[in-house]
Amino acid sequence: MSMTNRDRAAAADLAVAAFVARTGGAHDPKVQHIADLLADLKHLCDREGFSFEAALAHGHGHYNAECEEEGRLNPKGKRRAYWAAMRHAERRQPRTVRKAVRA
Repeated sequence: MSMTNRDRAAAADLAVAAFVARTGGAHDPKVQHIADLLADLKHLCDREGFSFEAALAHGHGHYNAECEEEGRLNPKGKRRAYWAAMRHAERRQPRTVRKAVRA
């Protein structure tokens, strides 16, 4: 089954709703819940020894590719930005973390 970006956004909305159900604050703006979820994902990466910045850059690459599939982005410039972000994120991590992220 091929997902559209609308489907991906709906799946993410379900993830945010599950996070809100677990943490509370249902009357806060949705953007606040997204920020809180991102912060908690960063804590998860810390606990697991993963690079949050590398994961975020990798996710950004997925986002660009998915948008490109629907004809919404300039692929050349976005790919360049993605790889620059990946290189920056990797330089900021200790070698042992870099190896774990690549594995």
